[in-house]
This record gives sequence, structure tokens and C-alpha cells, in this order.
Amino acid sequence: MNELTGHWRASFDNKYLGAWNLWNAKTSSFTTVSVTIDRIYEEQVVRQGGQKSMATLISFKGKRTPMILTKTMGKAIQAMYGRSPGEWIGKEITLYVEVDVHVQGGVGDVLRIRNTAAGKGLRRRLAPQPVEDDGPVEEVVPVEQFGGDDA
Repeated sequence: MNELTGHWRASFDNKYLGAWNLWNAKTSSFTTVSVTIDRIYEEQVVRQGGQKSMATLISFKGKRTPMILTKTMGKAIQAMYGRSPGEWIGKEITLYVEVDVHVQGGVGDVLRIRNTAAGKGLRRRLAPQPVEDDGPVEEVVPVEQFGGDDA
């Protein structure tokens, strides 16, 4: 009899990458991993309950197991590398696990992509903008000099 030391989900035949793949049995915690996107493609997958549907998959250089792209993951990659998946090929992403997330059927551990561009657009918009010097400021004419309020 073999003792199970890894994540319990790793004992099942998992065709796609999941949070359980980032479990470190030595530290009894999830780890993060940086991977390079090798290929993005669509494939019919079998979901929980046996339902078949098309899904976008991402495969990584040097890794066997592809990952199903979720909308949340896609938004994170888009923020870093653009809207077109073709622009993502060859780019590095960091995978991590968010624990105790409310998902269909309960609470689970969820694979996520660290958005290294998060907040950069906001910081840029909030940063003080340089003021161009267009010469001397014109004199401001008080409203009363325009003949009063005709409204």
C-alpha cells in the first residue's frame, strides 16, 4: 500500500493543470511557478458532470499538462500582454493558488495568474502630469465685464 503524500486531487487522472499541481508536500503549502506560454488553442473538454464544451487551453514550454483558460485568467494576461492571444505566445506568467474560493459546488482552491500589470494604468492616470509652459498666463476677465447675466 502506498501512502498519499501530495494533494489528494493529484491521485486522480487529471488531464488539465489545477491548483493541486502547485501543492508542495514538503512544506504542506501551495507554491508559485513562472511558466512561458508555448501554445494557445481550443479543444473540446469534458467538464464535471460529463458535460462537453469547447475550452481555450494554454500549454507551457517544458510542461506536459495544459491549463484551461478561465475568463479571470484571460483578463489578467490581457492586462499584461494585450487582447490578442497571439501576443501572449513566448510570454512569461506566474501561476499561484487562491485558497478557499467559493466555486460551484462549494469552496475550493483555484489556480490564478498573478497580474504584474495590476494598478499600473491607474497609477499612471493618477500621477501628476507635467504642465507645458505656453508662455505667460492671460489675464482672466471677470464675468461682470461681459454685460451681466442674460440667462
